[in-house]
Amino acid sequence: MKKAEIFEAQERMLRFPRFTNSDGFALGCFLADYAGKHGLRMVLSVKRLDGLPLFQFATDGAEQLNAHWAEMKSQTVRVFGKSSLRAAFEAAQTGQTVEDHGLQDRCRFAPGGFPIRLEDGTLAGAVAVSGVDMEEHDLLVSLLAQYLKIEKVPLLSQAEEE
Repeated sequence: MKKAEIFEAQERMLRFPRFTNSDGFALGCFLADYAGKHGLRMVLSVKRLDGLPLFQFATDGAEQLNAHWAEMKSQTVRVFGKSSLRAAFEAAQTGQTVEDHGLQDRCRFAPGGFPIRLEDGTLAGAVAVSGVDMEEHDLLVSLLAQYLKIEKVPLLSQAEEE
């Protein structure tokens, strides 16, 4: 699969049957538990579409800059309605920047933010991580697939060379 196809498949497959404030908290706890068990240094954030924080956590070693980046990635997802890395990929294809959209103070085209969509396609929120010393997008997709119990979600590390 090509990258564009992988982004589309990920966002089509990783959908929630419902998304309440309690669901957002449960997702955050799941992610925080994984981070703790694997010694990851990160900030993670789960927010509703309106920006209300449902869960925010910083592991030991995380920094304020990580929190800032997590917020920018979350905002990118909520504004563009797609993963922050997909937004970056599509922008690179057209030569666009966040500055072209007047969003340089609010958004970043970078890996680590992913949309929370309902099964009917409704955008309900965003989850973001920052500070991980590995590929944040694939990590987040893998964890969402585990949380939602969805198998065979393609990862960008499996993309064909373009």
